[in-house]
Amino acid sequence: KQTKLNPFYSNLFFCVTKMNPRKREPQYQIHNPDSRRIRMDPNTGEFIQEIPDRRMLREDHLDRPIWVCGNGTIFLETKSPHAKEASDFLIAISEPRNRPEFIHEYEITTTSLYSAASMKMDFDEILTNLGKFNKMVDIPSNIRELIRKCTLNYGKAKLVLKQTKYFIEAASQEMQDKLFQIEAVRHSANSVAQED
Repeated sequence: KQTKLNPFYSNLFFCVTKMNPRKREPQYQIHNPDSRRIRMDPNTGEFIQEIPDRRMLREDHLDRPIWVCGNGTIFLETKSPHAKEASDFLIAISEPRNRPEFIHEYEITTTSLYSAASMKMDFDEILTNLGKFNKMVDIPSNIRELIRKCTLNYGKAKLVLKQTKYFIEAASQEMQDKLFQIEAVRHSANSVAQED
């Protein structure tokens, strides 16, 4: 669904999404806080507002501070009454990328999720808190899967120093088999076995 929009619409922020290689001009997308995307039609130069399916938004989405995107990016609206609590949570599970005054950008990475798991945060706790602050009804499935994979794998293998040598300890035979699929691990294990 699209509607024409006055280009001087308030409360918007612009971002260059890609460069047009033929004209060497940026193509702009305009985002606004009430969950609508606005783009400029390249043929007419008019601003077009794309209204998302409202079933994807929670009823109280205006009171919730974050947007979780499928690429791992999370946007935090700092004007929300729950922004401080959400910011503390996001710092624990993601990496801050950009923190201007009104909208902060974070990114969920495997490293940040392993760090969260090291602080005893599990899959259910992370998803519950993301759901608590998220404007959308669901967390994207690929983000859900990344969180599950990282939190379940944490602590199953450890690097241990014994007598000036490093050893890998696996929590289960299954994890040991996975580790032996890595050529460097297999090579190191063979060289240690030959020394003994």
